[in-house]
Amino acid sequence: MNIPQWCVRYPVTTMVGVILAVLFGLISLTRIPVQMKPTIDRPVITVETGYEGAAPREVEEEITEPIEQKLTSVEGLTEMTSRSEEGRSRVILEFDWGTNKDIARLDVSEKMGLVRNLPDDTDRPTIRAVNSDAEDSIAWIVIDTSRPINEVRVVADEVIRPKLERVPGVGAVFLFGGEDREVRVTIDYEALNARGMTVKALREVLLRENRNTKGGKIDEGKRRYVVRTVGNFTRLDQLRNTIIARLPAGPVYLRDIAKVQFDYEDPTRRVRVSTRPTVAFSIRRRTGANTMSVMAKLKETIREVNRIYKGRDIKLRQVYDETDYIFQSRGLVVKNIYVGGALAVGVLLLFLGSVSSVLVVAVAIPVAMLSTFIFIFLLGRSINIISLAGLAFAVGMVVDNSIVVLENIFRHREMGKDRWRA
Repeated sequence: MNIPQWCVRYPVTTMVGVILAVLFGLISLTRIPVQMKPTIDRPVITVETGYEGAAPREVEEEITEPIEQKLTSVEGLTEMTSRSEEGRSRVILEFDWGTNKDIARLDVSEKMGLVRNLPDDTDRPTIRAVNSDAEDSIAWIVIDTSRPINEVRVVADEVIRPKLERVPGVGAVFLFGGEDREVRVTIDYEALNARGMTVKALREVLLRENRNTKGGKIDEGKRRYVVRTVGNFTRLDQLRNTIIARLPAGPVYLRDIAKVQFDYEDPTRRVRVSTRPTVAFSIRRRTGANTMSVMAKLKETIREVNRIYKGRDIKLRQVYDETDYIFQSRGLVVKNIYVGGALAVGVLLLFLGSVSSVLVVAVAIPVAMLSTFIFIFLLGRSINIISLAGLAFAVGMVVDNSIVVLENIFRHREMGKDRWRA
């Protein structure tokens, strides 16, 4: 007994199955994440290494090239590109589709362990698996204010940013505009040269002095004490009074050869709204999160922050919302599905002239679509413009197959068979 025969023989069971398919399809529809485009997990690994103060050519020769030489033998590697810029090296590794990124990352980490002779003051290389789905911003938020931009950046970084990062589904929040506060050491080169010192030697001394050092453990009776030397600078006067060198004429302090003061970093990028400088947030969602629900909670947080800072010349304003494009794209596809289904039903009614037959086709369309949502949910997929376009094409296929089945039933009825036999 094939499936059509079984369905005809047990109509009640078949009807229960259809109702359950519709019910579970509706439940699945409410739980499927909605995105602009499908998740494409490219097997890409990046290796980033910081080398503060180094020129791009120096970064390329001392960091990027040694790393590239060791990583060329990584298994499954299809393309390797690098970028050397001031103070930073970035090597991008692309692998064959289907490569397990965790295994590839372990392989890259193993090869990086073979890299030798990197400069002593380089940062530890960071190996990261790139998630292309989380690279696009779902929202941009700017701050409308007339207050000093660097003052606003402090509030944005220390207060507002943590609130945005706590929104469920938010993967990362990036801050743009303004400059971070820093300690600036302005060297008096005449005083430096008079004492026979170099900038490199001065830098090495400051790096050596500005650190905490572990001192081991001391056992005393039944107690064990952990010893460490605290050397990190916490005040400007500590930095000014740092001994740079010891000469026969006496110790040389940093204050003798340089001016130490708080300042702001040199700007590398600026954000303006209506010609006025401002601070902006770029919001990226966590992989697998529902863009619609994330955006709803994000807007609640924006309203909450605006209530807190009401009357204090700080107001958050969202200037980009990915869900607007999702609504537009989804609305267009859904409209096409409705129009296509309505036209198909109208054409069937015109040519078949049987209302009952048209109702069969009309019911088959939503039942087939809702059943599809069950499998989309179980497979961990999302609703996006590609999947909706596929559903629009599926409507046409359902109509075609329904017409074929109906015509075959009519043919058997004309042969004199009863309706169950036909």
